[in-house]
Amino acid sequence: MKLYKKMNTPKRIKNFLETKEPEMILMLEELVNQESGTGYKEGVDLVGEKLSILFKSLGYQLEVIEEKEYGNHLIIRSKPSGKCEVLLLGHMDTVFPKGTVKENPFTIKGNHAYGPGVNDMRAGLVSIYWALRAIKELGLDEEIPSITIMNRPGIDGE
Repeated sequence: MKLYKKMNTPKRIKNFLETKEPEMILMLEELVNQESGTGYKEGVDLVGEKLSILFKSLGYQLEVIEEKEYGNHLIIRSKPSGKCEVLLLGHMDTVFPKGTVKENPFTIKGNHAYGPGVNDMRAGLVSIYWALRAIKELGLDEEIPSITIMNRPGIDGE
């Protein structure tokens, strides 16, 4: 890549993400409004399925490790080699019991978003996806190291 493009990379990423803010907010709303308390395996797995579709669309490789009691583990790799140079960790469950979304759905008041898990960890999942999508769409993905993302259930309930 030319030096000019490298120097402008942060600005290009920022500009890209600013144009995608409405889509990011919609993704956040969808994830927050999905019931997925630690003990609600079906809901946690639905979050995993949504993330799987999104990351597959970026060309990432997915591995699902089945769990019986809690939600499945989701391992997402940018390159099929299995080598991991950057590891991003997250979780797909929340501490909120089933029914919380009905009582407290996603809302925005001013510049703040509210709802079950909006900060822990829904906004983090949205940020990971959109950062990697920006890298892909701006043609920077060949210049980044191998990335592995591990999303697992149970962190909030442990």
